Amino acid sequence: MKTILILLIFVSSLFSDLYYINNSLSNVKFEVTQFLFIKINGEFKKFEGNIILEDKKIIAINGNIETSSLFTNIKARDNDLKSSSYFEVKKYNSISFQSISLSKEFIVAKLNIKGISKNIKFNINNILIEDDFIKINISSIVNMNDFNLDGTLSIIMNKDVKVSALIYAERVNK
Repeated sequence: MKTILILLIFVSSLFSDLYYINNSLSNVKFEVTQFLFIKINGEFKKFEGNIILEDKKIIAINGNIETSSLFTNIKARDNDLKSSSYFEVKKYNSISFQSISLSKEFIVAKLNIKGISKNIKFNINNILIEDDFIKINISSIVNMNDFNLDGTLSIIMNKDVKVSALIYAERVNK
């Protein structure tokens, strides 16, 4: 599967412009509510991906997130979320994102978490396309149950998780 994706990116790049995500200028965040009013914020620190542009139009966005890079600023919570109760980072080391369709307002992407793939609709909140870079801000609501993220504390957590990403990608071919 990964070989096919790499081949597809290579062939697409012959006729398109390829932009790689700059991890230091981008972010992938999440927010979940606990006990109806306590907001828990977190992020993934390590991820990679690319955006393919054709005729000044985004035709694909692909990425992988390293699950072990999950960070909420509370070590015990991070360890719980990384355990077999939630993300099972020892077994499932990445989350993949592969766009299926794009419009001016939405991206439908195949999101794969813990070996479970679901098509998720992401809102495009802001987008800026320049010759040397692309900046796009997307968000969605992901249901924890759809991906078997139902650990011991999930009973006190809202099942809907707000996911957002600010993606800054730089052009690699000119």
